[in-house]
Amino acid sequence: PISVTPVAQAGLPPVALGLSAVGQWSALDARKELTAMGLQYFDAGQFFSAIRRKDQLAVALFLASGGVAVNEPVDGKTALSVAMEVGQPAIVLALQSVSRTPTLG
Repeated sequence: PISVTPVAQAGLPPVALGLSAVGQWSALDARKELTAMGLQYFDAGQFFSAIRRKDQLAVALFLASGGVAVNEPVDGKTALSVAMEVGQPAIVLALQSVSRTPTLG
């Protein structure tokens, strides 16, 4: 199983878990891990809260779960703009890469 300790609590540097590893989880596994953390994979408010608290693991799981609309604003702000405000480069890069990924279907 995946460790669900937020980076800040684990005392690991941001690079230790790296948001570039978003693809390491299937959508189903990411949803299970978020549920185990007490989070709902489809809850945009919880996704934005994870960004604000700089919880890289939770953000990576939200992105992998596919349950939140990454480019949809909440309270007039996008996830990317919130990540830029809190000064979290790893989250900014992950959101930018997900925003550029074309969707099929």
